[in-house]
Amino acid sequence: MSLDPATLQRLIRLLGMLGSAHDGEVANAGRMADRLIRQHGVTWAQVVLPVLVKPPPPEDSEPASADQWREVARTILDRWGDMLRERELHFVEQMTEWRGRPTEKQQAWLLNIAARFKGR
Repeated sequence: MSLDPATLQRLIRLLGMLGSAHDGEVANAGRMADRLIRQHGVTWAQVVLPVLVKPPPPEDSEPASADQWREVARTILDRWGDMLRERELHFVEQMTEWRGRPTEKQQAWLLNIAARFKGR
């Protein structure tokens, strides 16, 4: 995403106005926020969806920690838990409690699940 800090601050202020009790103010804030991101050449998906999973580290660097993998699993559950297949849901729930570093097969499965939903 290519929004500078000042633009992000403006967007945050506009989105904060969406909670107003005045319908006209809500509609105007929404329109202004939409115009702002379009002027900067980004989409709402690029603004709202953070990068879920970083690419795997180079082979000569330290592997991702167990905590990082648990966080990936938690993020998948929080965002897309209701869209997971039963088997995937069970697996991801287990991975949120997994104490060690996942096996390569477990890592690949988590990354595949995340990649499937990343653009949504």
